Amino acid sequence: MLCVSVSINSVRAGYYWKFELSKTKANLGERVTATASTNDPEITKIRIEFYDPKGTLRDWTDFYGSPVTWCSSDSPPLDKVGMWTVKAIFYRTGSPIYIEKTVIVVGLNIIPEFPFGTVAPVLASMAALIVTKIRRRRRS
Repeated sequence: MLCVSVSINSVRAGYYWKFELSKTKANLGERVTATASTNDPEITKIRIEFYDPKGTLRDWTDFYGSPVTWCSSDSPPLDKVGMWTVKAIFYRTGSPIYIEKTVIVVGLNIIPEFPFGTVAPVLASMAALIVTKIRRRRRS
């Protein structure tokens, strides 16, 4: 998901503001790298922010320069399952430019088909074999 919040009057022809993530889906505990770049000479600061699924600001990094043309920031360990929000804010005279993306964090929990894992079908097969042998002995 890409959300760009820019006033039409504040966009100047020929300039770009780019924001990319190293991945949009991550496993629990992984990190994601966010990269922002621009060719706008009025940008004096770029901030990259990481929000957890509850909307709490977890980490941010500020890059200063005159102008700032490129920056990269690693996320904190993504320790909660859900949709993390990553924002890049390009500061310049007038209103800042916001670009927002999301990272989906998934857990590594595996739910087995049987309640007791693979032990249940093995025990059931052995029990059926024992019952069959007992019945054959009684018949003979």
